[in-house]
Amino acid sequence: MKECKACKNQIGDGFLLCPICKMVQENADPHAALYPKTRTRNGRFIWRKIVSLSLWGGVLVSAIVNLSVGGTPWAVLVFLGVYALQTVALTLETAEISLIRRIISGSFAISCLLWAIAKITHSGTWATVYAIPLVLLAGLLASATLYFSSFRRYRTQFLPMLVLVVGALVAAGFGIRGKLPMAWPLIALSGTSLAAFLAVVIVYHKTLRVEFKKKMHR
Repeated sequence: MKECKACKNQIGDGFLLCPICKMVQENADPHAALYPKTRTRNGRFIWRKIVSLSLWGGVLVSAIVNLSVGGTPWAVLVFLGVYALQTVALTLETAEISLIRRIISGSFAISCLLWAIAKITHSGTWATVYAIPLVLLAGLLASATLYFSSFRRYRTQFLPMLVLVVGALVAAGFGIRGKLPMAWPLIALSGTSLAAFLAVVIVYHKTLRVEFKKKMHR
């Protein structure tokens, strides 16, 4: 891995263009692929592939069995559980998929799993009132801590956080209108989201303007 001279993100050694800012890299092979694999096929990579394929094979088998016997769609829970595990633990970190994006994506995946468990088992509103807001709050706190502590490395990763922030504020709006239960976990999530958004905009507004222009290819 090497550092892009323009945006300071970690990218693969063989990159001709940075996948984030599109800057041509120094000492790059002009015949190299624009987006080469950033990891070699070492033992760790192979084992991740084996585990991932085995899990998704299990999802397929469980779906076939579930459709054959009928009843509660527990295969949906298996699918969402494997998807959450894949997102959190088995996805390789690349220039496009940073640790912050993995944290945010993992938070959403776990939230979907908890929501499905509550719906399929008819076990009440514990997921929507407490569990899901707390999972998203933990993801937001972890990603915001990484963002502020290593801004040079993660400055292009504000968009995944922005999706979570906007979602939390929209949920808070539904809570205020009485469409969602406005318990303390949702209040904590929406308050933290607003604080994180304002802090990033106030402290890094100039840099964020530049990064948004790069994302919009302007």
